[in-house]
Amino acid sequence: MGKTIFALGTGRCGTVFLYKVFSQEPKVASHHERHPLSDTFHRYVKWNDLPVDHAGFLAIKEEGVLNDLSNHEVSFEASSYLSFSIAELSDKFDAKFILLIRDPAKVINSYIQKGWYAKEIIRDDVNKVVNFQPDMKYPHHSFSRIIPTGAEGEKWNSYSQVGKLAWYWNALNRKCIDQLKQLAEDKYQIIRLEDLSYETFKRLEPFFGTNFEMSRTDYENLAKSKPNKLNPRRTVESWSDREREEFLVEVQDLAKEYNYNLDFDQIIEKEKAKKNSVEKVSVFKKIFG
Repeated sequence: MGKTIFALGTGRCGTVFLYKVFSQEPKVASHHERHPLSDTFHRYVKWNDLPVDHAGFLAIKEEGVLNDLSNHEVSFEASSYLSFSIAELSDKFDAKFILLIRDPAKVINSYIQKGWYAKEIIRDDVNKVVNFQPDMKYPHHSFSRIIPTGAEGEKWNSYSQVGKLAWYWNALNRKCIDQLKQLAEDKYQIIRLEDLSYETFKRLEPFFGTNFEMSRTDYENLAKSKPNKLNPRRTVESWSDREREEFLVEVQDLAKEYNYNLDFDQIIEKEKAKKNSVEKVSVFKKIFG
């Protein structure tokens, strides 16, 4: 089988951007979350360690991969839904993986706008796996929102939305990293979204085993367009003392490991500077079109 590569992460971390970048590469068949229900159910199964056979999940993936490789050198899919499926995908396709990590505060504020963990989870027994939840727009949304059980579940229940999302950022990235470290070093890359540049993109050529054709100008124009961008209503400045405390409890060790700034004063200063910059651009466009 040809080259098969998956990009993973928490979501809101750059997977859509990578999908769009590699969609411009003629030798790469690029996709984003192409089997959402199957993939999120497998995510649910893996997170909760349920004794479910993986064959159906892999058969769906194989059909897509084989179709890709019939007319491309590389099959590429960017999907946070596959973040717990690394072992199965590695064994089946001899796949490679890219884990994208993004500043936890930005991921959290983005997910707040999308409504993650906004509603109380319905369950009677914290020691049991959470069942399918009502009022979800799409079925796969219920499967994708991982939730802990036992003592960790009790603690999670007591958290604010920010705290729950901070737990999610840490839990998902930790589980991804632990899985990747079971593979040979040449089978994975861990990249901070903030470090993703044209130079980083070009350095992925040996990893993909092909030469990329995208120019710096095209790459940077796509980066400026910020695919899948949301404008978060919440900012770190608006977080309560309780939310900030929960955030630090959950993310500080991993965030420091990947050199993310956790000084709230400095984070807020950057938020204000960015807001002022956006407002200036908006005024300029209104005046000069």
